[in-house]
Amino acid sequence: MWTILKRVPPAVAIVFTLAGLASAYAGSAYAAWVKSLYAANSQLARVSKCIQDCEATIHDRHFDCVGTCEVSARGAWYRENIALSKYADRQWWLWGLGFPVAMTAAIFVSMVSGQLPSVDLSGFVEGSIILFVASAIVAMLMIVLQQLAFLPASIAYAYLLARTSAAMTGSNRAPTEKSRRPVFRLLLIGIPAGVVLGLVITLVLPSFSWFAGIEVAWGLVFGASLALPAD
Repeated sequence: MWTILKRVPPAVAIVFTLAGLASAYAGSAYAAWVKSLYAANSQLARVSKCIQDCEATIHDRHFDCVGTCEVSARGAWYRENIALSKYADRQWWLWGLGFPVAMTAAIFVSMVSGQLPSVDLSGFVEGSIILFVASAIVAMLMIVLQQLAFLPASIAYAYLLARTSAAMTGSNRAPTEKSRRPVFRLLLIGIPAGVVLGLVITLVLPSFSWFAGIEVAWGLVFGASLALPAD
């Protein structure tokens, strides 16, 4: 992996790594915000506050503040939980589409600066379609299956990223699957490497999701696959 990556132009490595980091941080920050909304919707906290208010305003000592508050708090908690589900589902779309948007921006910047001579307009359009369709499919899988889809979705997405790279650089029109294999292998290596990187980043940014480091690793590998010749 190092033998290949050390040949990547520094500007490309920086742009794509930063793009992956921006996408990963945006998804992590939104997920942390959603988690805080659910934490704030605590049934126990609702009951406690309701009892305090009830005992402060009700002068009838025989009135059952505890029972009344438990019933009302449970109903309020359930309604709020339902209302928050739209934000929880939206986070998977942000995770799914944030990365292709970031990669598209990185490609555009690198093409304008002349760092990606092997990427032409037709290849860029074809690869972008694959990238966004693949991302939408992965997002829907995560909404339906949640954490159960993480590993298989990551492997499938790595393969589709390799296909995207091949489409953008014209390798799809070259002989065969062989040209995609090194990229796919590097993207697979990027899964455990990205998890380790994500765990390191969480030491500095606690709100960063440990698995989001995969996007940073993938950003670097994907950028490298576009910048280097097919061999």
